[in-house]
Amino acid sequence: MKTIAELTTFIAFNAVLAVCIPTALKAQPANPQPAPKAGAPLISSGGKVDLKRFFKPESATVFLFLKSSSTLESAFAAALQSDIRRHAGQSIGLHLIPLKTGNEPVASQHGVTQTPSALIYDRRGRLVSRSSDAAQIRAAIQKAARIPRIDWAEEGDPRLETVRRMTGGRPIPDILRTLSLQPEYLRAFMEFGERVQFTDGFLDRRTKEMIGTYVSALNECRYCVSSHARGLQMQGANSSLVDALATLNIPQAKLEQKENALLDYVRVLTLEPSKVRDTHIARLRETGWNDEQIFEATTVTALFAFANRMANAYGLDYPTGGWIPPSLRAAKTETTDNTDGAANGAK
Repeated sequence: MKTIAELTTFIAFNAVLAVCIPTALKAQPANPQPAPKAGAPLISSGGKVDLKRFFKPESATVFLFLKSSSTLESAFAAALQSDIRRHAGQSIGLHLIPLKTGNEPVASQHGVTQTPSALIYDRRGRLVSRSSDAAQIRAAIQKAARIPRIDWAEEGDPRLETVRRMTGGRPIPDILRTLSLQPEYLRAFMEFGERVQFTDGFLDRRTKEMIGTYVSALNECRYCVSSHARGLQMQGANSSLVDALATLNIPQAKLEQKENALLDYVRVLTLEPSKVRDTHIARLRETGWNDEQIFEATTVTALFAFANRMANAYGLDYPTGGWIPPSLRAAKTETTDNTDGAANGAK
């Protein structure tokens, strides 16, 4: 897979940072809930079944075997489905296989000897875990959801230790992990990114985060838009501005003419770079940007062209602690309220 990874890096570089894993799945509610229906289809009533037919594309997939007569197991299934809905990023596939006796052909076919039992597969169709322990099931789902499309350095690979030293022993952000097969590429990326994006220059940090958020949204890069929308918030931008840029609703941002001109240039440079014209630069100058600032805006835009392509090629999703779209934010709040309410009602 090394050749594919290097090709991805090469393509991203020629298109010329983001920081921060999917939200951890939380513990199940204390009270029993009805068995899940929508979003957790039943794929067998006991007969043998080829699980590969039900793998969810671009995602991890969970097959949960449970006794249909057990209230506790139905409650666990409902809690698991709720956890998955609360997962802000990647949508995980969940399928239920109800058993009456535990001796059905489908149970024997897949080596299931007790319930509830889960088989968790990653996006590549590889079995990540087989478990009947609730905590292990949740941990395995989290692990499977984080498997990248393209290999990166894993534990035991000396290159990962090199990367860990480069990041000061801190947890390695997934965007940096995408370059872990070639630590020297990563070293150059980190040095360049630090100077271009994470320091004031001809442009201040806030303007750079505006550009990074907008470019990442244009490139539909969940990981980078989440990271840098959060970065923009940390630079003092209000939530209305951040949401507007991250969802490409520029009128909602209520920007000044000068900032609108800058983002218009960034949009063309990102989506149709061959169509940048003298008129774009002239408009920038007319609205108050000097050539040093235009140069730096161009550099930041190019940096994110690279980072976005690496993140998208590897299939990175919204990171923990980052910005998430209002629609997912509302859904997450709704399921949290429902779960909390049910738990409170059981006290």
